[in-house]
Amino acid sequence: MDPVTNEIDMTRVFNRDEMGQFIDYAGGKKGGQKVGCAANVPAKKAAKENRETATLDMVQNGAGMLFGMHLIVARSTLTESFAVEELAAFDKKINELEGYSTFGLVSLTVCGVQTGVTLMERYKLFDQELTAAGIKRPILELTDNHVSRYSDEVMANCEEKDIYQFSEPAKSSGFLQALDQNMTACHNTYNKSKENMKKELAVGLTIDGVNKERQRVAELPEADQAAAKKLPQVVVGPEEVTLGLTECVQICSKMWFSWSTKLDRITTFAKVGITSKGLAPWLINRTHFVVAGALDRTYDLVTGESCASNSGSVATHASTRKRRSGSGESVTMNPVMFNPGSTTPERILPPHIDEMETPPSAKVLR
Repeated sequence: MDPVTNEIDMTRVFNRDEMGQFIDYAGGKKGGQKVGCAANVPAKKAAKENRETATLDMVQNGAGMLFGMHLIVARSTLTESFAVEELAAFDKKINELEGYSTFGLVSLTVCGVQTGVTLMERYKLFDQELTAAGIKRPILELTDNHVSRYSDEVMANCEEKDIYQFSEPAKSSGFLQALDQNMTACHNTYNKSKENMKKELAVGLTIDGVNKERQRVAELPEADQAAAKKLPQVVVGPEEVTLGLTECVQICSKMWFSWSTKLDRITTFAKVGITSKGLAPWLINRTHFVVAGALDRTYDLVTGESCASNSGSVATHASTRKRRSGSGESVTMNPVMFNPGSTTPERILPPHIDEMETPPSAKVLR
């Protein structure tokens, strides 16, 4: 919080999250296998599937800056085939106008997921990005509770580089993670790019097949050429094309700077209640929050003060929650939040938040 303007410096508030992405979860080449089925049940063609995944480690800040791509793949070594021309776009620069960094990193692990080692590699690159972008330290990084955050090397690095990691308990932080508000857009962009690539490759394979067939026919005796030309030409469909890790690197490199905009990224922080004016919990979509069981103790989310214990039952509704006080009075409560130190829901938003038309004072927000 800036002591002069009383506003949050959104360039210093970050969110980190990983996104697992199937490289090509689709049918492979068609086979001629016979498939058995029960009576009155249509048979389906057997097809192979590629369920290999890669991980995109993402970092963005509240000012809309998307930091460099970190792709984690399940490999022990990188071969020359991964040196695709699309990687030339990652030339270690900061584009403040569009809100993205052109730094980039590819890490190798056994299963293609984040580890303490790969996260440490990313933090070393992240330090360079912060310096290049002129972002002041310390910074706050909101993240989930993945085990990679707690390696000794990572913790020591964060302390040395003035990076404050704030992690949420497992399975309770989706609505507080800015990147989670827009992750679907990244999946959709990848899948759309994958479909387009498969179409392009299918056309290329079809043309190659036609050319090879023409060459084969031309080499036949003239008496056999007429019959050979009448044979149907083989057309390769997109569903017959299987993509590998090289194509995954190409797709990620092409889409990285376009899957979300600077305004999109700023909006995701507002959706989790973080704005430059202060914390705004009333901006969090609480439509699907559920109160689980009776609550023995509640907390005011804005003031943080503990409320008196109340006996009775909890009635769950779509948008509001009613709790019976000791005197029998029905009090309308807002949907539940989670206490980071507990596995049970026990933090409730103040009753007045849903009724607010304007935010409370800046003093309350601080």
